[in-house]
Amino acid sequence: MTTSAENESRGQASRVALLLGVGVLFVVLALEPALSWFVIPSLLVGLIVALVLRSSTQTAPFNRDQARPEIQMAKIPVKGGMGLVFTVGTIAIFCLALPEARWFVALAIPAGAVVAIALRSWRKRHPDT
Repeated sequence: MTTSAENESRGQASRVALLLGVGVLFVVLALEPALSWFVIPSLLVGLIVALVLRSSTQTAPFNRDQARPEIQMAKIPVKGGMGLVFTVGTIAIFCLALPEARWFVALAIPAGAVVAIALRSWRKRHPDT
């Protein structure tokens, strides 16, 4: 259950966000009057939506502890062969999306192999650590 202090804090934060948003739109309007066809209707529609939402008396109860279905990357097992497939696929997608990163990947793979060999040899010599 939320306290009145939390509600007051949220209300103050929403007021600050509203003032900041309106201020940004006024600055854009002042700096570029040619955007008035967009800024003025945006301000009016935003103000109407804010007033309608503010006057709405029906609010859905929000429970932070309520279970929501979501995918958590930390719980997906990626060890062994599937980990390698996942890693190679991620690198391939990254290189396709950013061709400039190919040089970085081309240099990072040998450097990663050297670090992997060094870590493996360290673990063989020091199994207790």
